[in-house]
Amino acid sequence: MCRKIVTLVLSIMIISSMFTGCRKEQEANDEQEEVHNTFEKSTFGDNKHKELKDKDIGYDLVTKTYTEKTKNMEVTIKYPVIINMANKEVENKSNKMIVERMGVYDEPIETDDEAFKETLQGDYEITRKTKRQLSIKFSNIAYMEGATHPTSHIDAVTFDLKTGELLGIKHLFRQDIDYKNRLNNVLNEKVNELDFKLFDEYKGIEENQGFYLTENRLVVYYQEGVYTPHAIGPLFLEVSFDEMKDILK
Repeated sequence: MCRKIVTLVLSIMIISSMFTGCRKEQEANDEQEEVHNTFEKSTFGDNKHKELKDKDIGYDLVTKTYTEKTKNMEVTIKYPVIINMANKEVENKSNKMIVERMGVYDEPIETDDEAFKETLQGDYEITRKTKRQLSIKFSNIAYMEGATHPTSHIDAVTFDLKTGELLGIKHLFRQDIDYKNRLNNVLNEKVNELDFKLFDEYKGIEENQGFYLTENRLVVYYQEGVYTPHAIGPLFLEVSFDEMKDILK
């Protein structure tokens, strides 16, 4: 009888240790996954995004964080993920474009030069969030060890959430109007109002002009080094919808 009890106790101890080991292994895997693919609810608590809260727009946003570290690079990129959309085709299409534009999962630079070290940080801001449109501004900052200053890069996307297509700046305006001429006149006025001088004479809207939308404005932007130095950063020119309401779609 004693032998049976001892055997039973040993069996319980073995099974218990097996479950404990499995649980620890699972916790370790979960922890590792959290490091590379961290989700958090998007928050719009600041004044910029107050108008975006509590609207029934048919979808939600969460933040996903991608991290990777190699001997030459350390990458941390935060980017939005659209969820809970009724049209899954549009949801998946839009999310794929976001990942591509943010450079998530791009192959990091690998070199035998051990002196080469670079840190890349990516973040985003939701600038317009409605049932029909979603506009996102991306900011990437790269710092190379030994460089005098980091390098910043701005990108943005604006989605038509009915189709999942990316909107170009021309899609905002009526087709029967020469929007470039009208918009360039307004933008030149904005340039004249700046409290700093540009490197070069402002040339107006480019073929693939970078832009994003806010609640009531169109914002066009140019990378630092095009018209402005690093000390100023990228050039942003804002035009209210009211200034173009007669030519907007």
